[in-house]
Amino acid sequence: MTHSPVRAAVRLSLFLAATFALLIPYLVCFPLGRRARCMFAKLFYLASNRLTGLRVTVLGKPAGPGTLYAANHASYLDIPVLCAVTDGVFVAKAEVRGWPLFGFLAAIGRTIFVSRQRAGVTRERLAIAGRLADGEAVFLFPEGSSSDGARVMPFRTALMTAAAMDPELDVLVQPVTIAYGPDADQTVRDRYAWYGDMDLAPHLLKLFGTKQRLAVEVRFHAPRHAHDFPHRRQLADWAQANVADGLARSLGFETPNGETDAAA
Repeated sequence: MTHSPVRAAVRLSLFLAATFALLIPYLVCFPLGRRARCMFAKLFYLASNRLTGLRVTVLGKPAGPGTLYAANHASYLDIPVLCAVTDGVFVAKAEVRGWPLFGFLAAIGRTIFVSRQRAGVTRERLAIAGRLADGEAVFLFPEGSSSDGARVMPFRTALMTAAAMDPELDVLVQPVTIAYGPDADQTVRDRYAWYGDMDLAPHLLKLFGTKQRLAVEVRFHAPRHAHDFPHRRQLADWAQANVADGLARSLGFETPNGETDAAA
């Protein structure tokens, strides 16, 4: 895969230019509500995918407003990939708030920052439940960390239970699989996946300097109501099984055992 420092510099400059060009109208429209901001946010995410060489294909349909989306997590690129195809806010670790530029963008995008500390779990669940009750879709990465994009780590249950906190609110939970490079090997996939002890800045420069474009499949599985599951572990296991099944299908791996739902 050809890499060019000149290409990296040009694309990074274009990314920064697009970010600041769209940031001003986004902030001006901020008091007008989600719909007014959506157009500028969507343009930003589409530009980000284009400049990072991603070609996104969607399988299935997002359930829409008020849905808790439970997705696998392979990269910071998951955010523009998902937001380019449907609307929603993200749950992210508190450290993201301090990242240069990206932390600011996450904050004005109304990201729900969580500490993942036991003492704050109830408050964080309530924050997510409140957004769902207001009709906002929420993206959650239940693995708790990013992977190499070729596997799905166990889903944690703590924040997923936000979907069932209000007995009068019938929240849909929809598993979502993100598969980078269905036709590529892991060496290529590692240019896009960001995990382990990888440093962000060198990873970004390699990404912007890569010539080839990469296919990304986003698979929306059939949703179910959170209250269908008596225990939170059952909800997490069901969502994980669907996401793992979708990843195996996209990457051509052996399909995991276990009952799953077909894509919507």
